[in-house]
Amino acid sequence: MGDSSQSIAALVLAYSRFEYMQKLISALRAQTHPPDEIIVVYQGPRDDIAAWLATQADLHVVRQGNKGSAGGFCSGIEESLRRGHRWTWTFDDDAVPEPTALEELVRCPGFGKADTVFLASRIVDRHGRTYMSPAPADAGLWYGTVLRDRCVEVVGACWVGVLVNSDAVRRYGLPIAEFFLCEEDLEFTTRLARHGHAFCPIDSVIVHYQDPVFDPFGKEFIKNAYATRNRIARAKVEPGSVPKKILRSLRRTLHFLMLIVQRKAPVRTVPWIARGLFSFWPRIRYPN
Repeated sequence: MGDSSQSIAALVLAYSRFEYMQKLISALRAQTHPPDEIIVVYQGPRDDIAAWLATQADLHVVRQGNKGSAGGFCSGIEESLRRGHRWTWTFDDDAVPEPTALEELVRCPGFGKADTVFLASRIVDRHGRTYMSPAPADAGLWYGTVLRDRCVEVVGACWVGVLVNSDAVRRYGLPIAEFFLCEEDLEFTTRLARHGHAFCPIDSVIVHYQDPVFDPFGKEFIKNAYATRNRIARAKVEPGSVPKKILRSLRRTLHFLMLIVQRKAPVRTVPWIARGLFSFWPRIRYPN
């Protein structure tokens, strides 16, 4: 274990991927720098997963109804704060960290600093190819920072392997649970990064076993729909004057309408565009 003042909870959001979830939890237990606690938020329907979790004495399990990734991570991060952890390391249940992933995050010069809002691992697919990894804050400085300390300053990240500073959450708010699915991770991490520094140590690696095929016309329609609504609605919570927010919302609306015209998105996305523009007003909530 590390410095108790830098206590780390690994947070697993689980739904139905039993085998991958077990691999993930085994990998968390086997970290060269182990987390101080593993919290599992289970919001799936399977009794066999719930029964297995109940037999794992070293896990702190929270069971709740399906609130999507947004609601699940919101609940989990708030639980981590209630349990006194300084950092929360977040995972979907289809992502498995390499053995030194947390050690590399802790070794980053930004770890433990008051103005570091989060650290994020480099993500690779099942074939070892880097993807979904945080984008550099300044691409022009990328090479210099990597050569100096193997870290890149970044401006946002997805949920896989984000080590979030609890103090930053208290100051700048929780993930927006109302988003349910999609875009809440980017909104949350970019919001934190606007108020401090965030880094990706490139030697901290997580394998994401995500389905490589995304079909908005088929089984992924609902994800595409939520992503559309939420990206438009993000304009309402991002900084700027009212005219700037309106213009941002309209630009995003036009972008999604053009995808439909170009047959890259289904026509049935239109109501979700309207919701994002007119009827969906997300709000940032702060921990109790």
